Amino acid sequence: MRTFFILFCFQLFFLTENNFLLAQNSSSLNLKESKLEFPSEKVFLHYNSTLLFTGEYLYYSAYCISNENNHPSKLSKVGYIELVGKDGTSIFKHKIKLDNGKGQGDFFIPVNIPSGSYKLFAYTEYMKNWGQDNFFQDNLIIINPYTNNQESLLNKSADSVVNRKPILKLQKKNQGFVFTLNALEFDRREKVKIEIKRNEKLSSEGIFSISVRKREAINSPKRIEIDKFLENTKANNFALRIEDSVKHLPEIRGELIKGQVFNKESGKIVANLKLAASIPGKNYFNKIVTTRSDGHFFLNVDKNYDGDEIIFSGLNNENIQVKLEEQSEINIENVEFYDFFLDASMKKSILNRSIYNQIENNYFSFKPDSIRTLSKSFPFYGSIATNYLLDDYLRFPTFEETVVEVLKNVSLKRIGNGEKRIEINSNLPNNEQSGFLPLILVNGLLVNDHKKLLEFDARKIEKLGVVQDKYILNGQIFQGIIDIITFNNEHELFQNFSKENIFTLFKPLSKKYYFKQKYTSLKIDTMNSRIPDFRNQLLWNPDVKLKEKTTSIEFFTSDILGEYEICFQGVTLDGKPILFKESILVKDKN
Repeated sequence: MRTFFILFCFQLFFLTENNFLLAQNSSSLNLKESKLEFPSEKVFLHYNSTLLFTGEYLYYSAYCISNENNHPSKLSKVGYIELVGKDGTSIFKHKIKLDNGKGQGDFFIPVNIPSGSYKLFAYTEYMKNWGQDNFFQDNLIIINPYTNNQESLLNKSADSVVNRKPILKLQKKNQGFVFTLNALEFDRREKVKIEIKRNEKLSSEGIFSISVRKREAINSPKRIEIDKFLENTKANNFALRIEDSVKHLPEIRGELIKGQVFNKESGKIVANLKLAASIPGKNYFNKIVTTRSDGHFFLNVDKNYDGDEIIFSGLNNENIQVKLEEQSEINIENVEFYDFFLDASMKKSILNRSIYNQIENNYFSFKPDSIRTLSKSFPFYGSIATNYLLDDYLRFPTFEETVVEVLKNVSLKRIGNGEKRIEINSNLPNNEQSGFLPLILVNGLLVNDHKKLLEFDARKIEKLGVVQDKYILNGQIFQGIIDIITFNNEHELFQNFSKENIFTLFKPLSKKYYFKQKYTSLKIDTMNSRIPDFRNQLLWNPDVKLKEKTTSIEFFTSDILGEYEICFQGVTLDGKPILFKESILVKDKN
């Protein structure tokens, strides 16, 4: 009977995202005796080029897709992108948020990265259950023209410069979508318009991105494209059945932080501990989790935050040490890297591109990308607080005096040895005391040391809110809430926390709005006309919306002549891959 119940729970576990979270009470799910097939996912990466120079940007758009039907995956809310060299060195590792299966990021290639062949990986935490071989992998070549050490790429082979005759078409069809260009040849700084029409019977909803970039004059590896990727992964099917266990849970509500708690003096694990986790800041995050019998804990960070550090503490000031689980590294033992070599035929192309990059970077302030602002997060307790803007009241030197003179329904109680603790009066009849302490936050940092807080300089406090109602956080009952926000995000109270329990966060990248060059009449637009325009990347939009029956995408050419590739990729909500590739020519028409 017990075995039947466990198997029944496992089946329910995958029906809703809430049931996934139940697995955090065990280190893994043992499936040897069950024949369950678990839902799985894969990640595709649309990135702007397989050949980049130092001083340029790698732009990428990540699609997390269900293996079952190629629909955008609703499992993972976090993805990981990593660039690794032949020697196993990780050049960067990014964490990105996935919104309905879609994420984005970029990486500026600095001058300290050597020329060489690299490998791009994309995956989710959940995909680790199926092994690294099922991660997205593709090639990236980096050329650093500012170093003399090019030994690893030197070759005396035949010319590697590309000579091609592009075949150009004004219109192409793909999966019921019709892509039409306004022309095929353009002058410098001229508008290009792409019109995308869909069949009325088709849904335009999906996840799409577009890149327009100058075609490489140097032979470089081909990118994996969405249609081939889905075809290949369908044949492979990612070994949907896991025979042993699910050790890596999907991050279905946001970032999942895992760790273990030990007694600082004895070194023994601490079980069933109420552990407070705080990410202080203006847009703060806090939560209480309970350690399991083996001292492990799982923390879901399911809201936006702006802090850079996370602080852990026992709810009752226990003497503990927290150890966070480290991210696993990419193993390159069986990874094949693309063979790329430099030769004399590339000299002119490398020189010109290096010059253009330096000019563009010098004028970057005129062509900036912008960070998308975090959506405003309302306090977790809602709008029931009594709010105090302290500049509206007579200012007092200490928080203790502020409690006595300003705050209603907040009082001090002597607890012996001359010490006092803060209490919030219950909103029950006759102000009957509940006996529970309040939840006190300073910029989101959960504070238990009332003595230190009462001595805090209240002139640094901008505002605070008081909630009288009882509040239950992970089974812990608090009599009300005091939420304190300081002017300059002061964190003097950090001194009361063990430095061993303060960690720098591996944060998701901020989403960006990428720069789009626009021109009007050059005679009128005198400012733009004087700024050099040597963009190789004419357009990058990692989040194209096709809400209407007809959608127009516009961009402008630069001063660099030659052939440019338009690459539009994506997946519809019903799992159809969309790929549009076309070339345009930029010519001197004068």
